[in-house]
Amino acid sequence: AAVFILCLRNNGSDVLLGPKLYGKAKNKGLTVPAGCFRPKRDKIRVNAAKRELKEETGIDLPADRFRGFRIPGGEYWFLVRLADEKPCTLPERDHLGNAVWGPAQFYPTEKVVSLPIARWLRKRLQKALAHEIVQSAEN
Repeated sequence: AAVFILCLRNNGSDVLLGPKLYGKAKNKGLTVPAGCFRPKRDKIRVNAAKRELKEETGIDLPADRFRGFRIPGGEYWFLVRLADEKPCTLPERDHLGNAVWGPAQFYPTEKVVSLPIARWLRKRLQKALAHEIVQSAEN
């Protein structure tokens, strides 16, 4: 099962995205930090989200900074609100030294519709952002 991390800053006006540089999704556009939840290794989904965020961006946060939610369609996402944390300026590398993701940077959320976001992710990201807007309005 996958976990997706929606990293927002500036009261939700910026979203953290990076390019996939290796594998099937290479050169297909920007993506959010994401990865696989492996129950034997991660135990709970938030551990997978923490691990993926650190691997892909260098940002290491405690579990209580991650708020889990599901978008329509059932995928599990985590919201992380960032303040002063900055992503690493170098891409994530695999065990062979290949650059696989990143470097990440912040983009205005209102530009999500026009950014070169991976086709498989665009609607999912829009649903996650819409979910967060509704949640913020309710709180």
